[in-house]
Order: sequence, then structure tokens, then C-alpha cells
Amino acid sequence: MKKPLYTIVDVKKTCNELLQTTFPNITVYGNGVYDGYTRPSFFTEILETSNNLSPYQRSRGYSYKITYFETTHNEKRCMEIYEEILYVFGIDVTIRTEDRKMRLLVDSIDFQWIDTNADKMQITIDFADTVQIGGRTETEDIAESCETVVRNESEGE
Repeated sequence: MKKPLYTIVDVKKTCNELLQTTFPNITVYGNGVYDGYTRPSFFTEILETSNNLSPYQRSRGYSYKITYFETTHNEKRCMEIYEEILYVFGIDVTIRTEDRKMRLLVDSIDFQWIDTNADKMQITIDFADTVQIGGRTETEDIAESCETVVRNESEGE
């Protein structure tokens, strides 16, 4: 099988860099940090939601999750952050690797309140990507004409 154009690591790295550039005063952590983090901060994780391969195309889906930890709960500030993420991530994200760059389409962006007091905002960005990976070669002759006959039931067969 051919090596993919980019990896799930490339997707997370690109998203984290975009988040850090957009909010330079908020620290971005991976989801493996449990102690010693500062607030405000973002915790990010990425999940592969689908991975389908056929002889002619490959489809992959990802969910990039951002959990925002505030210093003190401020719903207005949370909504401002959400709106900024909507704007920055837009309809696609450019994934850059060592030797190429390509666009990954954003399928949806939404948020929910999580945790015991529903005071933490989690934003989910879903990506969908389909890549054509091969052509189909037909071995049969190409049809030159096609005839269709439609009969009414009352006419019989």
C-alpha cells in the first residue's frame, strides 16, 4: 500500500500550531498532561473517526477536540474563543509536511459544555478527506448506443 500524503500526527500538529498562533497567551497541552498545567489553557486530542480503503479511493475522518480550561468561568469569553476558532479553521486547514502541503476539509465545528458543573467548553472540529488513489481500467467494449423500451402494464408483455 502506498504511503499516505499526511499522517494523523501531521493533522494534530497543524491544528495545535494554528490554535497556538491564534491564541498566543493560552498554553496548548496534549491530553497526556494531568498535573502542573496553567490556566487558561487548551487541552487537545485527535481521534480517527473513519478509515475506509477501496481500490479507487481512501476516505479518512478525524475529530480534533479542544477543551478550554479557564481561570474563572466566563461564558462570554468562551463564546468569543469559539467564534475565533470558527473563523480561523474556516472551511479547510492546510496540512504541511516536509515535502508538500494539502487542504483538509472541515466537515463541522461545534461545542458543548462538559464536566460536573458544565463549566468547561469542548470544541470539536470534524474533518473529512477523500483521496482518489487509482484509476479503473475497463476491459469491455464501450457501448455505442443504448435502447430503452418502456411499456405500460395494460399493454402486456
